[in-house]
Amino acid sequence: RPAEEAFRTIPLPNRVRELLSIIGELYLDATNAAGNAGRCMLAAVLLRRDIIALAGNEALTGLKPSISLAIMGEAADALVGMFGQEGAPSDRRRQIGHCIAELCNSISLVSADTGKEFVKTVLSKLQPGCNAMDPMCLKLLSDIADRSPVALWSSCNTDVFIALLRGSVEKVKKKNCTMEQLESSVRALCQIGIAYERAKRVAEGGERSNEIERALL
Repeated sequence: RPAEEAFRTIPLPNRVRELLSIIGELYLDATNAAGNAGRCMLAAVLLRRDIIALAGNEALTGLKPSISLAIMGEAADALVGMFGQEGAPSDRRRQIGHCIAELCNSISLVSADTGKEFVKTVLSKLQPGCNAMDPMCLKLLSDIADRSPVALWSSCNTDVFIALLRGSVEKVKKKNCTMEQLESSVRALCQIGIAYERAKRVAEGGERSNEIERALL
C-alpha cells in the first residue's frame, strides 16, 4: 500500500511516460528473462490502468482533453511500434496488445474522430499479421472489437474485415494452420460480429439489428 500511495503522487503524464520508458527498456531484453518479463508485464498492467484514467473527465484527471489526447498519442506511437517489432516474447507482446486496445477505447471516449483515425491506423498495421494468422494480431483485433465496437464499425466496413481475415480463411481451407491460429481467427470473427451488433444498437438508439449475419458472412 505505501508503494501504491507513492506511485499515485506522481503526476499522471509523468507516470505514463515513465512506464513507457520501462517497457521500452525491458520489452526485447533477453537478459534475466524471467525477472524482466515480470517487470515488463507489471509496467504494462499499470500503464493500462493509467490509459483508462486518461479517459476520465477533467475534474478527475486535472488534464484538459487536448493534453490527455497528446499523452495518449505519445503512448500510441510507442506501443504500436513495439507491437510490430520482431523477436518480442509473446507474453510481453500480448500485454502491449491489451494497452493498444485500451488506447482505442480511451481515445474514442475523449474524441470520437481521433479514435476512429487511431483504430484505422492500428488495423492497417495489423493486416499483414492477420493475413498470416499471427495469433497475437488476431487477438489484438478481437480485443479492439470488444473494447471499442462503435469506433471500430464507424471507421471501417465489412470490406476492411474481409481484407483482414482473407488470409486466415485461405489457410483454414487448406488446413494449413495450428489450433491456436484457428481459435484466434474464430474468436476475432465472433468479436467483430458482436461489435457490429453493439455498434448498431448505439446508432439506432437501442434497437436491435438483424444484419449481424451479413457482417459475419
